[in-house]
Amino acid sequence: MNVNEPTRQDLPSSLAQEAIRRSLSRRQDAAENDVRRMIEVGRELLSEGSNPRVADIVGAADLSNDAFYRYFQSKEDFVAAVVEDGGHRLLAYVERKMAEHDRAGARLRAAVSAIMSQAGDAEIATATRNILASSIGRNQRATGARNRLEAAMSGLLRDPLIELGSADPDRDARSVAAMLMAQMENFLWDEHPPSEDDLEHVLTFIEKAVAPTR
Repeated sequence: MNVNEPTRQDLPSSLAQEAIRRSLSRRQDAAENDVRRMIEVGRELLSEGSNPRVADIVGAADLSNDAFYRYFQSKEDFVAAVVEDGGHRLLAYVERKMAEHDRAGARLRAAVSAIMSQAGDAEIATATRNILASSIGRNQRATGARNRLEAAMSGLLRDPLIELGSADPDRDARSVAAMLMAQMENFLWDEHPPSEDDLEHVLTFIEKAVAPTR
């Protein structure tokens, strides 16, 4: 037997393993709480249009610089996490609104309305615009988070498009998701909330695009 191999006596007992799991669980809970607090603070600061320093973020979260760099490599990395968190919130909102309806057309309408609401409500639009502005440029991780949101959004749209007659639902869903996100961002940057007529135009365009050729 290799003398360096642990003997049965060297291996942690079940109680020791349980103690290790408890310790790791506590550290994970603490880490999740720290990151959650920083992202919430970051979302608030960026939504206000400020360009917070790391010191501002950790000060508002009642944490330290060491804690910040324990979880994030840089401020750009942190901003990307805030952008991704916003994307998850939007995705959950769209999914929740779609779940309120049974018919494909109604689910699609709910998705379009939910996405465009980011530009329709003045307070939400300002916050979203400020957060997006903070990630524009060379923040590739924020761009990646934005792309992942678009891909996830296409997953929500796939089934309604199938029911509406799409013959190529995967590509159609990706195209529709890209168009909806781009339209929403155009309304944001123009500071022009979409009207009901705008929403109807988008819906009609999608329905005509995916309808079977007759």
